[in-house]
Amino acid sequence: HRIVSGRLRNVSASIVSSKKDHFIFGIRSDKNAGGPFKRWLARHGNTEMINILSFCEEVTQYRVYEERKADRGILKRAGWRIWHNYMAPGAPQSIGLGPAVTTDIRIALLTTKDFVNYTTFDTAKGNVTLFLKRAWKEYIQETTRSTWSPGLISWSR
Repeated sequence: HRIVSGRLRNVSASIVSSKKDHFIFGIRSDKNAGGPFKRWLARHGNTEMINILSFCEEVTQYRVYEERKADRGILKRAGWRIWHNYMAPGAPQSIGLGPAVTTDIRIALLTTKDFVNYTTFDTAKGNVTLFLKRAWKEYIQETTRSTWSPGLISWSR
């Protein structure tokens, strides 16, 4: 298997060993590959899934910042940006989480002296990822069907 898009070519199938790994690798690679999954979601008018994908990308970026020992102020602002964009009441890119999850994250952001650990967002990311997996499965089925359709192969010279 290989991803034929953007910066990702000739990716070994051994990197991706299970269905769960396929999903995680695909979601993490979508932005770098030019956003084919995000475009598919947009074509299907699935704004909430686009918001969830964007949320997952931002949380992943937050983790990268933290692991690279980014400035504490940058991390704190990034954490608040995630909460305001995706979880706050009336958030512009709401991901549909209830107050049980979002309140805990808000309290963690309010009470921290520095920044919150990226694991603070794990529960929220885990909850919304379940919905994203369903959309991912549909995307894979549809794109596989259209990519490998016998009608697409031309045998004429």
